[in-house]
This record gives sequence, C-alpha cells and structure tokens, in this order.
Amino acid sequence: MAVSNATASSATLIHACLDVALLAEQDGKPPVCFAVVDRSGTLSCLYRMDDAPERVVSIAIAKAYTAARMEVPTRAFWERLARESLTLADFCDSRLTSLPGGIPLRNGSGITGAVGVSGRTLDGDVELAEAFVRIIADKEEHLPAFERTCCNVLRRPP
Repeated sequence: MAVSNATASSATLIHACLDVALLAEQDGKPPVCFAVVDRSGTLSCLYRMDDAPERVVSIAIAKAYTAARMEVPTRAFWERLARESLTLADFCDSRLTSLPGGIPLRNGSGITGAVGVSGRTLDGDVELAEAFVRIIADKEEHLPAFERTCCNVLRRPP
C-alpha cells in the first residue's frame, strides 16, 4: 500500500492509533509507538504502547515527518536513496530518516499528513503503518453515515 486516500479528523487519527495498538498488543510481538503528523510534519498525535522503548518515540516521529515532507512512504524514500546513491545529508534536513515505516495520508488535493510506526522489524513497522492507513480509510468511509444518524437523532422533535 503506497498511501492513503483518506482525509482524517483528529478524532479519527486518535481512534486509529488505539485500534492498531489493540491489534499490536494481541499479536504478542514487541510494543511500538505510533506518530501522526500534519502535512507540514508537525506532530499531531503520538501513542506509545506500554513497555515500548523510549528510543522508538523519536524514530516514529521521524518516519511520519519524512513521509509527509517527502510525500512518499519512507520505504520508497529509502529505495530512492539507494537507487540514486544519495544520503540523507543531501536533503539538508536533519529530521529525515530512511527507515521504512512511514506512510503519507492523502486526500484528492494532496498530502494531509503521515503516520510513522517504530518498535518492530522494518517490515513489521510497515505492516502496522499500513494497518493504520486501512483503519483510517474504513473509519472515514463509515463516518458520513454515522454523522447522518447522529444528526437525525439529535434533530428529532421532542
């Protein structure tokens, strides 16, 4: 999965963090940290699972930041660096990382933010980041119907 086409509210992002954290806790693998940034790379949501090492916080943030700023998943950025014989220093941004596990979030008009996951193998981080994106897309798909139902209930005459 390259990117999400979801436009997520802050509440949806928080719920997605919790949903993916519950999935991650149940699989018996190491705990992780989830970071979500807006399109400029500013942190908007952070969730660190119990017992996740402190070092994974900055790595998850860097993965999300990189995915947002470069507008590609960090795995694609890592592949570009190798393919073009580039280094992170070539981009003059000390906050970038080439570690896979960051995925941009998009809507029809461009990047809305990104998610970064750290704490497992690189493939494990990517897997959880992709699960996060799927959960956001699913929540956003069902949100309009939910809002219509709530609004109709709230607008009913007494």
